[in-house]
Amino acid sequence: MPDGQSVLITGGYATDELIITSHCEIFDFKTNRSSFTDSLPIPFRDHYLIELNNGEYLKLGGTTGWPGHEQAERCFAYSPLTNTWREVSEMNYYHNYFGAIGFQDIDGKFKVLAVGGFCGGGRKTCEIYNPETETWEITNELNEGRMDNTLIYFPSCQKILTLGDDNSNTAELFDIPTRQWTFTTPLPISANQYRANQGQLIIENGQEKGLIIGGRAGNNYQIKCWIFDPITEDWEETDSLTRGGVCQPSAKLPNGNIIVSGGYRTDTELLTSRVTEIYNVKQGQWQRVADMNHYRSHHNLVTLADGQVAAIGSFSGDNNEVELYSWNDSPEIQLVQGESSGLAGDTLEFIIQVNDPNEDSVSMRIDWADGDTTDWQEYDVSGAKFCFSKVFTEAGEYKIKVQAKDIWSERGIHNSLSNWQDLLRVVINPVGIDENEQIPLTFNLFQNYPNPLILLLVFLIKFLKMVKSDYRFLIWSAKKLMFWLMNFKEQMNM
Repeated sequence: MPDGQSVLITGGYATDELIITSHCEIFDFKTNRSSFTDSLPIPFRDHYLIELNNGEYLKLGGTTGWPGHEQAERCFAYSPLTNTWREVSEMNYYHNYFGAIGFQDIDGKFKVLAVGGFCGGGRKTCEIYNPETETWEITNELNEGRMDNTLIYFPSCQKILTLGDDNSNTAELFDIPTRQWTFTTPLPISANQYRANQGQLIIENGQEKGLIIGGRAGNNYQIKCWIFDPITEDWEETDSLTRGGVCQPSAKLPNGNIIVSGGYRTDTELLTSRVTEIYNVKQGQWQRVADMNHYRSHHNLVTLADGQVAAIGSFSGDNNEVELYSWNDSPEIQLVQGESSGLAGDTLEFIIQVNDPNEDSVSMRIDWADGDTTDWQEYDVSGAKFCFSKVFTEAGEYKIKVQAKDIWSERGIHNSLSNWQDLLRVVINPVGIDENEQIPLTFNLFQNYPNPLILLLVFLIKFLKMVKSDYRFLIWSAKKLMFWLMNFKEQMNM
């Protein structure tokens, strides 16, 4: 919405019911509340909502349900000033599972292009909407019918890229001045299926390029991502997603990086996912960040004025929950105090300080390197010191690691998942070995001593035989006995 802090939500499936609705709501992120606004005249799903240059929003395409599309061509414009919908001209054909995008025409005026869709297979039909006249005009057809296709607009060269269909890796470029579609270099992988927002315009080294994200070939979810150069019309493979999939929407962050979340992914037995990843355009790399709280697919990602990203809706039962992701800097982790050694069974204590550059609250977990990783624990005060205790039951060497993420609001965990950070190396000694005593690393084998008890018995027998004959021998015997007793004591102390 124009204030940058609220979002318009239109139609779709009602919560927990596979019933298409006409209800519309405005969610205000300042108050974290949703309120109903004027409803669409008829229910719709799988439609596009595109912001026009006059501040209004155009609802186009989609479906009213099965069977029948008798009203699917109808289009409506929403005015934030009056909070009302009004009907504009119908499309010439109904478009479902299609692509749509806004662009600037050669006369400098804003237009909307609708491309392809489903009609017993991919269709070639394309139309252009003029917000000034509120009318639709049929333009040149695609060379190949398409559905589930994605679009990328390149303003500098006045072209629009489309690709995606159930059985094709071909791609086409729409030349805005001539309204002509031409085949361009095919995508290097075959039979890719996409959905809206799996293609994004990026700026790489000052040049406009297109990023194609994941997709699906048959039942094979793709992790590979590709960059298209509209000047050379070449494809270049870039870093892959950590988890492939479709129906995973994307959005552009204020710093130009791209965020994707949820969708049908390879990481879950469910139909939906919580995985969130960010593509760093400068580094050309994906990084997995904090997961969403809820499993989602067929949802929307919206970048707000403050740079946060809202996840709205879902095909799952959690589609009434709204989440926010804050893409700011990760929390900083520091060990203040910790014991680097101890005995098996002892309780060791560690003090950790976590600072968040944005003064958010933080959540933290610890990998103790013995198979035990703590659950995420939330801390309200950034910069405070937190004390942890741990009992290691087995002797050995343990490399403790810690991970943190920050929390923006009561709606859940939103950002900046730091990488696992080495915290401390701890040596645990066996019980009975002082922690400051060095355990010998080499051993020597010596000859066994005679049993001192047997030697003492032999001595006593000799003594009784000889004591009668010579008192001097008695004195010698006493000295000898003292020597053997001292030697016996030394042996026992070893």
